[in-house]
Amino acid sequence: MHFNAMRISRFLTCEQRRIPTFFLWSFSILLLLESIILNTLSRVRIIFTHQLWARTQSNQVRTHGMCLIIN
Repeated sequence: MHFNAMRISRFLTCEQRRIPTFFLWSFSILLLLESIILNTLSRVRIIFTHQLWARTQSNQVRTHGMCLIIN
């Protein structure tokens, strides 16, 4: 995080013409990373809720509450 801030400040001082393209590029990369991370997290969450449901099939009210908390 600190390294990114230093890089941005260096871009601000040295290359003021390329600021918009640099910020658009980094923003698109951040959005891509966020979508990948959210995709992986949703898969993990689905697997986790499925395992939880399989473990606590006898007590379905508790499973419903746990799934609500996780989601």
